[in-house]
Amino acid sequence: MVISRFNILKERALSIVIVAVILFFLIAPLSYLLNRMPYSDKRHLYYVPPLNYLSLLSGTHKLSIANLFFIRGILDLSEEFPPSVDRTAYLLRNFEIASTLNPQLLQAYFFAGIVVPRTREEIPRGIKFLKEALKRNSQAWEIAYWLGFNYYQLGEYSKTIEYYKIASSYKDAPSFLKTNLAYLYYRTNQAQLGILYLKGLLESIKDRRLLELIELKIAWLKNIIFLEDQVKKFKEIYGLWPKALEELIEKGLIDKIPEDPFGKRYELDEEWYKGPARVKSRF
Repeated sequence: MVISRFNILKERALSIVIVAVILFFLIAPLSYLLNRMPYSDKRHLYYVPPLNYLSLLSGTHKLSIANLFFIRGILDLSEEFPPSVDRTAYLLRNFEIASTLNPQLLQAYFFAGIVVPRTREEIPRGIKFLKEALKRNSQAWEIAYWLGFNYYQLGEYSKTIEYYKIASSYKDAPSFLKTNLAYLYYRTNQAQLGILYLKGLLESIKDRRLLELIELKIAWLKNIIFLEDQVKKFKEIYGLWPKALEELIEKGLIDKIPEDPFGKRYELDEEWYKGPARVKSRF
């Protein structure tokens, strides 16, 4: 009993020493930075300690320190940053420390990769962060999904497909990831590949509702391929692109426009006149 109490006291003392050492190593650089900062920047200390220091000194307190930097990053998301501070770099550093000390802290990856980048120009920095995150935590489908989402925002649909495929391969990934790939194949002008992909899914899916959804998406893509083929024929015959799908009926190329299983109806996209005219759903 005495030995047990002694061990507890010893552990507490060691914890105090560790925290003291961490503070000691941080005081010097903090003081130096404070003295060099203009007065306006001193109102908020935009300093992030070196990750290797924290990794080395945090010991058994890694989770607690990870939470501190995660909370700091969250609170500073709405902060007004002075021109001398790189907002994105500062926030990403906080979330990098949080997710490195605790690789299971999924929220840190989400905020760093999705929330911190506020403009199209900043999205690549979120992508870079998430790629590193995927190395630290390869067990979470969400990281690959967020990577795909960022590429989708940039309009890089081939990359979106690549990472959505990775995300959908996880056992606990939601089923919509598998079926949404068909739409992305369509966006990359690979509707036929989308159909082949969905037909492959039919053999491995047992859920009845999901099977019905896949069959609907196959029908949706087949209709689009059919209509786009007829649009190309129109161009070959008349030397110009049709302004609307109804012109295909007027010229006798089709009897009717197929029913759209997802949207209100099929139509040509807004830039049909530039060619090749694409068919889309009106939602």
